[in-house]
Amino acid sequence: MKSRVVAVGLDSTDQDLLESLFSIGHLPRIEQLFRQSSRCRLETKVNYHSGVANYASTEGNWVMFQTGVRPETSGYWETVTYDSQTYRTTNDFYYDGYDYEKFKPFYALGKNYRVTTFDIPVSAVVPGVHGNQLVGWGGHFPYVVRGSSPANLMEQTNRRFGKNPVIYKDHGVFWSKKYAGWLEKSAKEAIQQRKNICLDFLKQPDLDLFVTVLGETHSVLHDLWADAHPTSPVHRARDGFQNSLKNFFQDVDQTVGAIDDALRPEDYLILFSVHGMKDNSTDLACLFFLSEMLYRLNFPGKFGIAPGRVSAPVPPVIDSGLHWYWFGEIWRRKASYFPGMQKWLQKLPAWDRWVRPGADLRFPFFINPKGAENGWMPSVWYRRTWPRSRSFALPAFADGHVRINVKGREKHGLVEPRDYHAECDRVTEYLKQWTDPRTNQPVVVDVFQTRDDALDPDPTLPHGDLIVVWTDQPFDVVDHPTAQRIGPVPYFRTGGHRPGGFAAIKGPGIPENTLLSDNAVYDLAPTILDLLDAPIPNHFEGQPIVQRAACSF
Repeated sequence: MKSRVVAVGLDSTDQDLLESLFSIGHLPRIEQLFRQSSRCRLETKVNYHSGVANYASTEGNWVMFQTGVRPETSGYWETVTYDSQTYRTTNDFYYDGYDYEKFKPFYALGKNYRVTTFDIPVSAVVPGVHGNQLVGWGGHFPYVVRGSSPANLMEQTNRRFGKNPVIYKDHGVFWSKKYAGWLEKSAKEAIQQRKNICLDFLKQPDLDLFVTVLGETHSVLHDLWADAHPTSPVHRARDGFQNSLKNFFQDVDQTVGAIDDALRPEDYLILFSVHGMKDNSTDLACLFFLSEMLYRLNFPGKFGIAPGRVSAPVPPVIDSGLHWYWFGEIWRRKASYFPGMQKWLQKLPAWDRWVRPGADLRFPFFINPKGAENGWMPSVWYRRTWPRSRSFALPAFADGHVRINVKGREKHGLVEPRDYHAECDRVTEYLKQWTDPRTNQPVVVDVFQTRDDALDPDPTLPHGDLIVVWTDQPFDVVDHPTAQRIGPVPYFRTGGHRPGGFAAIKGPGIPENTLLSDNAVYDLAPTILDLLDAPIPNHFEGQPIVQRAACSF
C-alpha cells in the first residue's frame, strides 16, 4: 500500500520546552513519538555581507520551509516593506506575506499527488496543488490572504467545526488576568477544533500528503510564557495561571496523539517546529528601543520617549499598566517640550479599554491613518524624523533593522555613498555601547552589514543596511555614556522568538530513537518530498534529513 506523509508543525515551539514537559510526564504522546523517531535540531543560519548569523524571523522561516530556499535567495526577510522615496513602511497582516511566484511551495506537485494543506503560516492558495488548501483559518497573525481551494472549503469548515476563536485577537498584555484567562480558554478550544479538522482531512481517500500547523502554540507561548517560567522578569504566581501553559500543551499532546493514531503502519509522520521561543529579549528592542537609540544619535540632547539619566537609581520592573494594549503604555512615556506635560501623559486614561478585540488598533499619531502602516509599532512613530536622520530603525520583530539615509537612494538622503561604510561603522560602534543597567552587560551582541554597495539594486537584499542581534537576556531599560538612559518601559509579550527548531521523523525504514546532526529549516521540504517519492527541485538549498532503509508491507 502506498505510504502517506503527514507533517505537523508546532508553531514557535522550542524543543527544550517540550523536553522540560517530558520530564514531568505532561506530554506522553509527543515523548513517545520522539522515542520512535529519528530527530534533530534545526539551526538555520543566513548569510549577510559581513558574516553569518542565526535567523529567528517567524514569517521568514515559514517561507523558507515552503520554498526550500534561504531568504538571501527568495528575498523574503521580514513582513515589513519599505519605500525609500516616501519613507513609509507597511506591515499588512494579509498582504505582506510571500507571493510564491518565483519559488513555488514544495507541495505544489501537480495532478500526480493528492495534497491537503491546512493553516500553514505565511502561505497562500496557489495553483498546482491537486487537493485541498485551507489558508488563514486560525493561528497567530498568519500573514495570509484568508481563503481556500475549493473556494467554499473555508465556509464549510467553519460551519462544521466552528470559527477559530483566537485569530487576530491575541494582542493583550501580560498583566491582564482577564486576557490570560481568555487566551488559555480560547486556545484550548481552537486546538480541539484543529484536531477534529485534521482527523476529518485524514479520512480522505487517496491522500498522499497532509501538511498542517498548530498556530495557537505561537499565541500561548508569547503571552503565557511568564506565568510558567520563573526566569521571566515579570513572572508572577497568579492563582490559576501557573499551569496554564502546561494545561494547553496537554491538549496539543492529545491532538498529536490523535493524528498519530489515525495513521497506518506504512505512513510517515513528521513533527516539527521552524524556530523556538524563550524569555523575550527582542520585542522591546526591535519595536521601541532601537528607534529611540538612533533618534538620540541623530539629534543629540533630544529625547523621544522614556527619558532618564544614567546617574539615577534603576527603577523596578513595570509589571502593570492602565492600558490593555502595550503600545498605549509606551505612548504614555512620550517626552514633552512643555513643563509638566510628561506627568500629565503618564496619567492619560486607558482609552483602549473600549476597543473591541480584533479591531484595527493603529495609532493616529505621526502616521497616515490610511493604509497598513501599523502605527501600533512605536518604531513607526519616529517616521517623520527619518528624512532628517542619517540612520533610522525600520520596524522589525526579531533582529533589529537599521537603514542608512543614503543620497541617491533615499529621496532626502544625507549620507554620501562614499561615506556609507563609515556611517555603518559609526552606528555599529554606537549601538554596542548601550548596556542594561540591571546587569551592566551590553544589549547588542553583534551587528551585520547586509551589502557592500549602498546603491546595490539587488531586490533580494534586506531593507535594513545593518542587522542588529540582541542579547538573549530580557531588558526593559538601557544606558549609554552620552545618550543617557531609556526606560524602564513595560514589557510586551513575555515569550520571544529564538533561532532553533526541531524535527522528529517516524515511519517505515526510519531508525527509532536516533539523534541526528543539526539541520536547517530548508532541509524539511526535500525531506518531505523524498519520503513521498516525489522529485526534488534542483533549486532547493537543503538535503533530506533522513535516508529510508528498505522496508516492505
